Amino acid sequence: MSEQTLKATIQVRTVKSGPQAFIEVPTRKGSREAALAKQLLSKSLAALFAVAPENLKGREVEYRLRAGQLDRVWEAGATWDGGDPAPRPPGHGGRSGGHPDLRGHTGGARPPSLHTDQWFENPYNFVPASPRDTNHPTLGDAEPAGHHRYHPELWSGRIGVELTTCTPLLVPDLGRDSVDGHRVYGLRLDEDGVPYLPPTSIKGALRSAYEAMTNSRMGIFQGLSEPLAMRHVAQSGADVVPVRVSDDGTSLELLTGTSSLTSNGPPSAGQPQCAAWVPYYSTQRLLRRGRSLVRHGNRVWARIQEWQHYRRKRNRQLNRDEWRPDFRFWRSLELAPDGPSAPQNSPDPRRPRH
Repeated sequence: MSEQTLKATIQVRTVKSGPQAFIEVPTRKGSREAALAKQLLSKSLAALFAVAPENLKGREVEYRLRAGQLDRVWEAGATWDGGDPAPRPPGHGGRSGGHPDLRGHTGGARPPSLHTDQWFENPYNFVPASPRDTNHPTLGDAEPAGHHRYHPELWSGRIGVELTTCTPLLVPDLGRDSVDGHRVYGLRLDEDGVPYLPPTSIKGALRSAYEAMTNSRMGIFQGLSEPLAMRHVAQSGADVVPVRVSDDGTSLELLTGTSSLTSNGPPSAGQPQCAAWVPYYSTQRLLRRGRSLVRHGNRVWARIQEWQHYRRKRNRQLNRDEWRPDFRFWRSLELAPDGPSAPQNSPDPRRPRH
């Protein structure tokens, strides 16, 4: 692992969380700012930092980089008197120090957050929001001019942009009809048959960059009294428990199927999901009978079978993909209209899926 010992001057700035001490460290393309956390500092610097980060402003220091990451900082001319760096977390490693993630981390102790008391770093913290001049003649707060007409005293025009796609780009055509009850989107083309990228895609990117560079208002926010939504990870869908609202609307009934629930909600280990799957869109036609009955509110009989779901995961040691058991679930094989008694089961030549 490569190491470098360099010198720098500590600087201090104010961010939303308060004063922040940092130094400039070299990179392949120039330099970047590295925030200072208490665990990176020598004992003398850490004591000053604990009182107030401003105490470090202007101090000449030496620091060590390991694999491009800030490892320790001490006063210039002195020696390091702190402890060893944090151990490498599990999962980081490899033949050359690990696989870099999107922030360029190559293993070793995790880089400190810009917020010195947290490990999480908001992805937008690289653009600090400094105090705004609300009375600025052009960038200050004012009533929007509106887009209903051209304003002689304001700018208007056209920006020509030429793009080269370096990664796959999805440009769906939302105007096409559905196919077999399932929406299918093709590639959006212009009148010459060339893939068409909506200008608003570029406009939004330019607007965001302009708002950040000019420290202007970041869009129009409405409904701030409402709580913000949170998107759940896809894996959490395996733990969903169906609920039925009573006819009088005063109570809820948990539909757990054949499974028992744990104290925090999901089915117990090894038990299938509470609701059965209906392969309505499957091209393999796993639902051999009763597809026309798949409508909201229909009461039906269903013949179901317990299956094992697998997830593909890369085995880096063996350099191959492996299918590993994920969760168990009930899959609907046949549907029949509701009646006083269950329909007779038809023979199933397939073996149960395990």
